[in-house]
Amino acid sequence: MKNSETKNKIENFKLKRKKQPKEREKANYIKNADFLAEIIEYRKLIKAADGARVPVPDSLAIYFLKLARNLSSKGNFLNYTYKEDMVADGIENCIQYVHNFNPKKSKNPFSYFTQIIYYAFVRRIKKEKKQLYVKYKSFMNSELSDNEEILNMIQKNDALKDYKREFIDSYEKSIEAAKQKNRTKTKKKSKTLDLFFELTSDDKLL
Repeated sequence: MKNSETKNKIENFKLKRKKQPKEREKANYIKNADFLAEIIEYRKLIKAADGARVPVPDSLAIYFLKLARNLSSKGNFLNYTYKEDMVADGIENCIQYVHNFNPKKSKNPFSYFTQIIYYAFVRRIKKEKKQLYVKYKSFMNSELSDNEEILNMIQKNDALKDYKREFIDSYEKSIEAAKQKNRTKTKKKSKTLDLFFELTSDDKLL
C-alpha cells in the first residue's frame, strides 16, 4: 500500500514539473499587438503632458519585465549568477529609450525592445567579467607578496589558482582580439578615406 502511495506521489510530482514550464511560459507570454497599444497610449500621455516628465506606467513596464525574464532564461544567458542584475539593466534601458520607439515606423515593439535588453545583458556580462578579472589579477599578483598567510592560502588552492589563471588568460586574449578588430576597422576606414580624397583630387584635375 505504501509503495503504491509513493508511486502516486512521484507521478504527481512529475506532472507538476511538466506543468511548471508551461505555466511560466503563459505568465511571460507577450502579445505584440497589446504591447504596441500600450506604447501608443504612453506616447499620447507624453504628448498631452506638453514637455512634463511622464513616468512609465506599470501596465507598460510589465512588458519590459516579461521580455527581460524571457531572454534571461535562454541558453546563452541561463547560467550567470547575476541574472537579476541583467534583468534590472534590461528594464532600465527599455524605460530609458521607450520614447525612441516610433509606432509609425514599426509595429514590432517585441523585436525592438528585445534587442535593447540583449545589449544591456551583454554590457552587464562584460562589466562583471572585467571586475572578476581585476579581482583575480590582484589575487594572482599577491603570490609576489611576502605575506605568509596569503601564500599559504594560494598553495592550498591549486585548482582554484589554475581556474583563475585560465580566466585571466582568456580575458586578456579576448581584449587583445577586440583591440585588433578595432585596429583593422580603423585601417579600412583610413584606406576608404584616402581613396575618396584621391578620386576627388583626380576629378578636380579633370
